[in-house]
Amino acid sequence: MSPTRQEKKQHDRDGFAMHQVNHGNDENLAGRLDNAEYATQTSRTSQALSDTTGLISSIDPYSDRMAQAEARRHRYDLARSTSAVIPITVTPTQPLNEKITAPVKRRTPRPRGETASHAGMSHNKLCANCGGDGHLLANCVTAEHGAIWVCVFCKTKDHFTDACPSFKKLGLAAKVKLLVTDRAGKPQLSTHRCWCVYLHDFLVSEETKDLPAPTGFPWRLTFAEDLYKGRTIHEIQEEFDRTGDESKLPKDLVMQRLEDVNLRHWEIEELPWPRRPSDMSNLSKDMPSWETYGFSDEEE
Repeated sequence: MSPTRQEKKQHDRDGFAMHQVNHGNDENLAGRLDNAEYATQTSRTSQALSDTTGLISSIDPYSDRMAQAEARRHRYDLARSTSAVIPITVTPTQPLNEKITAPVKRRTPRPRGETASHAGMSHNKLCANCGGDGHLLANCVTAEHGAIWVCVFCKTKDHFTDACPSFKKLGLAAKVKLLVTDRAGKPQLSTHRCWCVYLHDFLVSEETKDLPAPTGFPWRLTFAEDLYKGRTIHEIQEEFDRTGDESKLPKDLVMQRLEDVNLRHWEIEELPWPRRPSDMSNLSKDMPSWETYGFSDEEE
């Protein structure tokens, strides 16, 4: 078992942050510098905290992804405001994910081919979740807090997806398709009611007894959050934007089966193992495919 990791913040101000990191009996210091002028102060602080004159340092480049996204938004707004070629009638003056305290009351038209589950290709819009310009919300895997907080219908953080009137119009099967099947192997959507509860309802309902059980599930919050904190999430997102190949996304290996959903979700929610009305022994064998049923998750 890996040693317990504890962090204690020692010093933090604009451009300079240091943390004391304990790995078992080993004590290290980790820091972040936004200005090279702080390097000397970092060394002195490290010597003072460790009560030693000798230091071994390792310097790695640090990419501020949120600042980069902000810069892209500024360049995007500038290009849109000065271009006489690209129409600007359907583009808001700033991305919806910035309008948290004063949400837009009207809806922003989607690019052609985009639904709540499937992102259409557009170079005239930015992702409502991360501000990236290579994908739209349905294909975003950048989850700062482990989940996508933006409503997939309205592209706003004013409310969660399952509180949206458009979501409430969907049948149970379409809700599970949106929250579970379409988010399999990607960050989950933030909802007031866990996706696992909708899935449990789906598996025990007469309404959906002839539909197969999903075989893929969203990432755990901790898994998605750890990926975001890592140094490679922007590379993962860029490769996914370029290839569209979901098989190359990181695998949450402890969320691969219904038994995993039961262990990590249903038991916590105090829900029993679901028994399907149509098949008491097997939840997925010899069941029709999702494509057999022509429901759509598009807004009515």
